Amino acid sequence: IKYKEYVEVDFLTLQEINDTFFKENFHSDFLKENTVVEEIEGIKEIASGIPAPATSNEESFYYIHFDSKNDNLNDLCDNLKKNSFIVNDTKLTDFKKVFSGKKGQNQIIWTGNQSELSYFIKLIHNDKKLVRDLKQRQWEVTLKCFVQINEIPFDRDKLRTAQKPRRTAHLIEQSVNLL
Repeated sequence: IKYKEYVEVDFLTLQEINDTFFKENFHSDFLKENTVVEEIEGIKEIASGIPAPATSNEESFYYIHFDSKNDNLNDLCDNLKKNSFIVNDTKLTDFKKVFSGKKGQNQIIWTGNQSELSYFIKLIHNDKKLVRDLKQRQWEVTLKCFVQINEIPFDRDKLRTAQKPRRTAHLIEQSVNLL
């Protein structure tokens, strides 16, 4: 809410907004209020069917074609395994959960190096925009979703500033193009 600093409630009706901020004659016939259809694990879906924007407590990425091209995640997972970027025993259900926008996923063990993971995230988030925009929180979510062998966490700043890997960039690009 734009005027949140002036009110102490989280939700105002259109009539309350008008009365509080504008003091004008209210004509509701030209305004349409969005209604929350369903709330699943903190993600609100508006009547239009479009998931609400990312919140500050995102736990995973949300693949923008999750509902329509879910099989592409199978191909991505297989390709990342084939090229030794993730462990071969990664469960497909765990992998898909990382791209579902939901909480509670198991971390994926990234066997590639830090610059390869960084490049992968930059491609899907920044360049190709295949996951919902996390507004500069993509590295926090990456740390929640991916871990190194022996469950060693990645370094956020090193991920953020890593350069494009010279030897394996084309393999990562091929993988991402499967989405």
